[in-house]
Amino acid sequence: MFLRKKGKVAGGESYEYWSLCRTVRTAKGRRQEVVACLGKLDEEEEVRSGGWEDVEDLLAGRKPAARASQGGLFERDCATGCEPKGSRWEREDVGSVQMERVREFGQAYLALALWRRLGLDKLLGELIGVGREMVDWATVECVLVVARFCAIRSELGIAEEWYEKTALEDLLGVEKARINDDRLYRGLDALARQKERYKDWFGCGWSSCSTM
Repeated sequence: MFLRKKGKVAGGESYEYWSLCRTVRTAKGRRQEVVACLGKLDEEEEVRSGGWEDVEDLLAGRKPAARASQGGLFERDCATGCEPKGSRWEREDVGSVQMERVREFGQAYLALALWRRLGLDKLLGELIGVGREMVDWATVECVLVVARFCAIRSELGIAEEWYEKTALEDLLGVEKARINDDRLYRGLDALARQKERYKDWFGCGWSSCSTM
């Protein structure tokens, strides 16, 4: 695949648009086919990357900081075909690309975003406090709640299989080795000690809340 720039003049002004194209074989020979129209890339406008560096802001519901503009992203710097200076992209042999450590992202991300935007991480952090544990209890409670959101009801299943299949290890910064069933059960105990508080928050009795 390759990028193709197309110019257009309208109302006395010039516009440039980008398309993602590929070469296909036909009965009449090779032809170029448009895969997607990318639209206009305004070199003067600052764009937001929406990349991994913005995850913390996005999870908390904050607007990501403005990033550098894409000016010159697809242009060459010299007649010899040099790549642009400070390029954010590079050529890659797509035939050699392999998929490794595929993880489930969408459900876990949504649950974690709701958890943080409701302020439950800060609330439980204040209620339970931080001791000498390697992973604070508010984070353990977060893992438990996100798992329930994703319909995982077994603490053993969370620790032995589910957690490492999701992007939580990267989103929370807690490696799989620190999420075990013993820690999760102790997390339930730590949460149970707050039952008189949270049963009033959610308008339910202890018997129903305890089945979280």
